[in-house]
Amino acid sequence: MLSAVILAGGNGQRFFPVEKCIAIFRKKPLVRHVVHRISPIASEIIIVARDQEQGNAIYHAAADAATSNATSSKYATSNATSSTGSEKKLFITYDIIRDFGPLAGILSGLRSASHEFVFVTGCDMPFLNAKVVAFLFEEANGFDAVVPAWENGMIEPLHAIYRRDAMIEAAENTIKKGERRISSAIAYLRNTKFVDVAEIRKIDAELCTFININTPNDLLI
Repeated sequence: MLSAVILAGGNGQRFFPVEKCIAIFRKKPLVRHVVHRISPIASEIIIVARDQEQGNAIYHAAADAATSNATSSKYATSNATSSTGSEKKLFITYDIIRDFGPLAGILSGLRSASHEFVFVTGCDMPFLNAKVVAFLFEEANGFDAVVPAWENGMIEPLHAIYRRDAMIEAAENTIKKGERRISSAIAYLRNTKFVDVAEIRKIDAELCTFININTPNDLLI
């Protein structure tokens, strides 16, 4: 079973005063697209928010998307169940360390995750491909991380699978040293598999799964 962590706690200054994660893209909040697309492969979805106010807004925007697509694919998994017995698939957690960047958000999300392997992504990737995520998950056995890598050596650490306990330790060590880069935490891992994007093209020919929304103008694509 797979957990998914979506990072949404960034300030998104280029979108101010609108919260980037709930900015409207193709008639829906941006984070809603991400939740909807990851639901078929993730048995739980954890969104890392900046604070409770933002978290409430995100939950309102995306909660039902977590279940509406959960059984629409061959990748569907059983939903998490709350203490009352009702289905609950989406959870909100909060940055442990404020204003430290995405690595702190990853740490918060991983600490809340229930499963050994966790897919980590941003709230701004509305074309996530569940088949690509499933492929990365299938490659994860025996590794601490599975990270897509481009031909030029650049990697996609926010479109990657991490082994929960190993990445928690790596993130904690990195943060203790005051380092903010996700790649620095990945360097701490003992066994990382880098997957060439050429392999991912076999599933997603245009690599739309990696497209992210960086500016308000991108909302028009």
